Amino acid sequence: SCGHHSIAVVCGLSLQEVRRALPRENGWMNPTDVQKTLDAIKVRYRYYPYVSRQTKRKELKHGVNRIQFEGSWLNPGIHPAASYAHTHYVALHGPSDHVFDTALADPHVWIPFDEWLPQIEAYALWHRHKTTGWHVTHWFELLSR
Repeated sequence: SCGHHSIAVVCGLSLQEVRRALPRENGWMNPTDVQKTLDAIKVRYRYYPYVSRQTKRKELKHGVNRIQFEGSWLNPGIHPAASYAHTHYVALHGPSDHVFDTALADPHVWIPFDEWLPQIEAYALWHRHKTTGWHVTHWFELLSR
């Protein structure tokens, strides 16, 4: 999944090492799973939950970033769990300002943020069913390994 890959690449680990640290394996990750995995592999990080609930930020931090694709699943009265099917994780290598995104890079490589931004905009608007945009919901900023 995008969460597994984002953790592996930003921490310099193999996918097997990340999978061994997962609290559960079901093909997707929620923010709690990311926290537990980072704790298990002994990574120091700063956690910012719900960074853009009001501001809809598109800023990434060095580490793992959770993206929420926007659409009717975010409307008032819709159960919050409905939005989980419309999330995505990417990694940012802060010093170089490069993004690793399993959905957009083929082969999976680090790409400059300025090249990634229009790609995620297009992906959000054209490749996700009834998506109206995106924003970052959670940052897991890596401090050290």
